[in-house]
Amino acid sequence: MWRILRARMSQGMRTIAFPDGEPSLPDRLRGAPALDFGKCQNGCRACIEACPTGALSSDARGPQLDLGKCLFCTDCVEACPEGAIEFSTDWRLATRAREDLLLRDGALRWGLWADTAKPGRYLESFVVESWLEHLRQHERMTAAARAVQRIAHEFHCVGEPPRITHFVHETIPPET
Repeated sequence: MWRILRARMSQGMRTIAFPDGEPSLPDRLRGAPALDFGKCQNGCRACIEACPTGALSSDARGPQLDLGKCLFCTDCVEACPEGAIEFSTDWRLATRAREDLLLRDGALRWGLWADTAKPGRYLESFVVESWLEHLRQHERMTAAARAVQRIAHEFHCVGEPPRITHFVHETIPPET
């Protein structure tokens, strides 16, 4: 046992300076799944039926992937005839809340924020991989998603429609 401890102590630190350093990852890494359910044919459930853990499911709002149940196997990828699911190399999957593990239609993260200064005012946020992915989401919106959007807009109390603002991630330069 002492020999093992001595060997481990002599190895030094094995961590990187996150987020400043990119880890060295193997080519076979399966990172965050990239979903494009707009490619799905109506009624196709091939990926859902292939999933061994039930991580993929579908309801009135459309398909969803529960990363908390996902084994990152490739059964769903292989079963999908349209190529709507693939694994990216994005290794950053940590989250603090269970609901952040539910992915719908390409979003990497979703959030609903309450404005403490104005009760009744909310901010809904979606994080997607790129601006192009955001534009694609508009093109492939399902009828079920449009219905949910109409219902959500009925809760809007002000005379004008909800204000939509887009933000793009900016890299903060290091201090000099």
